[in-house]
Amino acid sequence: MNICISIIIPMYNVEMYIEECLGSIINQTLYDIEILCIDDGSFDKTISIVEEVIKKDYRIKLLKHSHEGVSFARNAGIEIACGKYIMFVDGDDILCDSSVLETLYVNAEVNKVSICGGNIIQFEKEWVKGVKYPFNKVPIFIRNEEKSFDTYGNPYGFTRFIYNRLFLLRNNVRFPYYDNWEDPVFLAIALSNAERFYVIKQYVYCYRKGIHKKDYRVKDIVDYLSASVDLMRIGYENNNDALQENTLDVLHMNELKLLQIYKYNPSILQEKLDRMQKWVLCSVSDSEKSVFLKEGYYRRKMEDFNSCEKKFIDKCVKRKIVIYGAGDYGNRLFGLLKKYEIKVDGFSVTCMEKNVEYSYDVPVKSIDIWLRDSDIHEKSFVISIYDDIQREKIKSRLMSENLNVIDMNVDLLEKLEV
Repeated sequence: MNICISIIIPMYNVEMYIEECLGSIINQTLYDIEILCIDDGSFDKTISIVEEVIKKDYRIKLLKHSHEGVSFARNAGIEIACGKYIMFVDGDDILCDSSVLETLYVNAEVNKVSICGGNIIQFEKEWVKGVKYPFNKVPIFIRNEEKSFDTYGNPYGFTRFIYNRLFLLRNNVRFPYYDNWEDPVFLAIALSNAERFYVIKQYVYCYRKGIHKKDYRVKDIVDYLSASVDLMRIGYENNNDALQENTLDVLHMNELKLLQIYKYNPSILQEKLDRMQKWVLCSVSDSEKSVFLKEGYYRRKMEDFNSCEKKFIDKCVKRKIVIYGAGDYGNRLFGLLKKYEIKVDGFSVTCMEKNVEYSYDVPVKSIDIWLRDSDIHEKSFVISIYDDIQREKIKSRLMSENLNVIDMNVDLLEKLEV
């Protein structure tokens, strides 16, 4: 059989999702495909699930590796793939419908391009085995057309494309060995080598939203900065100011992560910023966005955050603190106050349903129960609620009871956590 597309699936502990992922590929109308499942040291039931599916479809191959990281797994797949084209699918995602591979393959062949792609949609993490949730549709490609890399500035969403295998091999296009942010560098390298590529307006790839959140380690942030250096360099070498401006926009969006590095070791951030500045195009250096490459910008931000931190802590010291909100942000606030040795009397919630009675060895009580305390007016309530509207409602009620209120929005909490 002449294999049209090799689908490379890196897997690491995706027992909850891999069967659905494989199902979306097995049922494609394009039959002449191979499915390369590259296990990256899973210790759950991922491998046994794949082995059962293999019994029903000979097109699936399973390769087992120790835990080397997703870049290693994908690069290993590139080396052994036999298809004319390659597509990457993460083990917790799916293809949108059964026509995806055939549509991409036909458009790549007809338009004689090495890279062809479509749009990505997102779905909620609870979508398992038929339980469907609304898609968040944000199309990037609004028509079927050929595009040129020198005007395309979005290096994200590499899974939306198929890539000619020989093109990848001849140009030595591989994933850099970062733990994070390896994929935008791969896509930028691939598109810069192809120069032209074809896109379709159809949704082709479904990204499972909400299960990829993690606490960033210092190394993860350094990886992100290294990837940003790579993207700035690729933009410079290809005179692609759109790519550089996009990179600076994302740099600004990740400002709090960069401040973590600045607080930990300013020289690391300075070295990465200096390397990025080396590659800035003249058209970009003159824009307001270039300020995000200046060390002084982060020094001033850190000074502002330190001032915010002092003001907030000063409000809390020597007070009986009750945190309103026992969810994620409330727990994070508890940890922050504990760091400053500020005692928390407990958590307050609007309704006790689905809440435990104790958290971190302090009570969790409804606001109605707290209002019965004889010393309630000696306490200060710190509101730690994600939703702005709900937070304002809670604030209004507490103030109507003549209670002391210290407001805490998500932005302030994230700044204080730096």
